[in-house]
Amino acid sequence: LFRETENEYDLSKLPRVFSTIKDGERNGLWTYWYDNGDRKEEGTYYHGEKVGKWIYWDRDGNVEEKAKAAAAYHAVVEKVEAEKAAAYKAATKAKAAADKAATDKMAADRVAADKVAAYKVATYKAVSEKAMAAKKYVTEESFKASPSSELGTIGLLIDDFGYRDDGLSDGFLTLDSRLTYAIIPGHGYSTDFGQKAVDAGFEVMVHMPMENTGTTRGEENFVLLTSMTDEEIQGRMLAALDQIPTAIGVNNHQGSKGSADQRIIANVARILKERNLFFIDSRTTKETVAESTMEVYGVPTARNTHFLDNEDDEEKITKQLMELVRKSDKSGTVIGIGHARLKTLNVLKRHIPELQKKGYKFEFVSKMLH
Repeated sequence: LFRETENEYDLSKLPRVFSTIKDGERNGLWTYWYDNGDRKEEGTYYHGEKVGKWIYWDRDGNVEEKAKAAAAYHAVVEKVEAEKAAAYKAATKAKAAADKAATDKMAADRVAADKVAAYKVATYKAVSEKAMAAKKYVTEESFKASPSSELGTIGLLIDDFGYRDDGLSDGFLTLDSRLTYAIIPGHGYSTDFGQKAVDAGFEVMVHMPMENTGTTRGEENFVLLTSMTDEEIQGRMLAALDQIPTAIGVNNHQGSKGSADQRIIANVARILKERNLFFIDSRTTKETVAESTMEVYGVPTARNTHFLDNEDDEEKITKQLMELVRKSDKSGTVIGIGHARLKTLNVLKRHIPELQKKGYKFEFVSKMLH
């Protein structure tokens, strides 16, 4: 954090921004200044790299927006993902070595390896077919269906509640699974459905409207626009949270422009940090800076990896659900987003019980944050 002149750093006039230097690398929102006190450039660093949208001013105070953030941002994301993958691989290898050491010690303390093998053989021979039939989990059929440690955990986030109070909304409250429901503020049933969902054992979030790159429709008293002041953005966030007091987190509704705007997301992060809430990046644009900004501000966060129902067709929704399941097998945990629609409800009613029987776990998204 500094004001830069031609020959010195004036530390008496620090800009009021949130930033850190860790391991010699810049992080957070940084502002640079001309020697006359006017802003020169402003944007976010992540591990020493510029990410997201940076704004530049000439000496006359005119804004010059440069759209070079996308390539740099994706390069940083790829680097971080690679580092995470390497760390996970190393941790898995270390755990396997530790497990092997523990097993070897146990075997050495009790019996030699050949005696252990002989004991296992004798045990299996002693179990009668009648005893095996009496315990489902040791039958051939239940071995096929029993939960496996290799199966994934799925976080399902269903958007767009609050418009209605009818059989469709209530139908989602009958699903026997740990699901998270996102409610749009500003509608007749926004508050009431939040309470009903929590009473039924589900998790509730605010589905916060944000500006689109194209036409932005609906929720005129709540949508976050790039033309707004910081006070207006924060005021609308607080109003939405107050209208849905059962919410414990937020995700963006639409927002292909809003979620890529550093200033909007920074203001959202400040409110969430104050309220101890979390944020799920719906990822309605590849240019989003939401997840990285939340990390800078210390707000628990995660990202959507898959939309289930971009096409309102049960066969295609089923296909997308199974793709999400395959992703959970690969990565261990995934978050997918669907919407409060009849065909989506029908698919979830049919397939969630089947997947649970196979050993897949459905979990609240609040348990899948970093």
